[in-house]
Amino acid sequence: MSATGDETHYLGMGRYLIKYQRWDLDDALLQPPLSYYLHSIPLMSLPIDDQLFGIADLNARGRAIMDTFPDDRILMLARAPILLLATGLGFLVFHWASRPMAALQVCWLCSYMFSIQSLLEMRYR
Repeated sequence: MSATGDETHYLGMGRYLIKYQRWDLDDALLQPPLSYYLHSIPLMSLPIDDQLFGIADLNARGRAIMDTFPDDRILMLARAPILLLATGLGFLVFHWASRPMAALQVCWLCSYMFSIQSLLEMRYR
């Protein structure tokens, strides 16, 4: 499994922000902070070397973090909270839909979300 174009930029960034409470890395300003925190919740228990955050290149840092576990565990764990959030919001919109046809349209739109597709691809390999 490979990371998306910008996934290496924010991989583990929430962990860094929570642990050090500093916004001194360039990629800390690329996305809203909630996405950083959500992606890093499952990564908090993993033994990631904090010296990796000293790497200046955004992509090299993310790749180095991914290389600490070569079995794609970090990517799967980082994607899981967003997948759960997207699925929960999809169900919420499904239940808010007053007409059955609108609910089916919501299901159809959610089926084309990248995070849901990547989970299915990962599950059925």
